Amino acid sequence: MKKVKSIIKKLRKKTGVTTTKSSYQHIRLMAVMAIALFAFGPVSGAVSGQITTWAGEVDLVMTALVGIYSVVGAFLVFVQYMQGSEQAQKNLIKFVIGLAVFGIAKVLSTFFAPAAGGV
Repeated sequence: MKKVKSIIKKLRKKTGVTTTKSSYQHIRLMAVMAIALFAFGPVSGAVSGQITTWAGEVDLVMTALVGIYSVVGAFLVFVQYMQGSEQAQKNLIKFVIGLAVFGIAKVLSTFFAPAAGGV
């Protein structure tokens, strides 16, 4: 604990912050400046373009994962049913829940990044 306090004291001396209230004010000021820079500055177009690119890549990966999961999972559950396994029904429920989780993630990704090929 003493080591943490000494590190905080050193940081306060280096930054010129004397009280906790002023350090919160500095943090808030930096946050507002960063938001203003990204929202209104020349960087905003590049940032939104990069986010759209990433969202498109995430959407593509999600589609591939859902395809692989559905084909492999359905095949495994089918084989278990054909073998008469008692565990097959539980695995079918887990499979459907897994598809639902992938579906919810897909809906959220298209909701938050509709420009990436969503609806």
